[in-house]
Amino acid sequence: MAKGERKIQTAIMSMLMDLPMVAHAHVTTNGLFKGKGGGAWLNIGYPGQLDIVGQLRDGRYFAIEVKTPGEEPTELQDNEINFITRNNGVAGWADNVEDANRIIELCCRPEKSQLCDDINRHLDQLSPHIQQRETSKLLRRAVDELTSL
Repeated sequence: MAKGERKIQTAIMSMLMDLPMVAHAHVTTNGLFKGKGGGAWLNIGYPGQLDIVGQLRDGRYFAIEVKTPGEEPTELQDNEINFITRNNGVAGWADNVEDANRIIELCCRPEKSQLCDDINRHLDQLSPHIQQRETSKLLRRAVDELTSL
């Protein structure tokens, strides 16, 4: 993880811990690590795993992939975001605190939760007909538009 991404991740975690709708959140780790004292190599996590995961107070799972400005999620990360949102979770990617806040708050506002449900239903219908990457971009545009309402 780049130093810039770690700084953004730390700021997002601080914001999440202040949101009343967040029950808990933690940073995930994935990769190959050498055991202590020359022990065996351990594979932690899985490809496509998102950087921050947690639970909202209403019971829903959430996950946020953190990127530095100008970067976008990998195809595996897009697939993970789409899987979570199609299964009533809240997920997205952010390169700043404001975007991460929108991901969580958009689907937690009573007046907008129906819109999130409608978006997810629409994406479910589109998924067989378009690539996963395009679905993720469409979801991000929709979130941006809905938050400006």
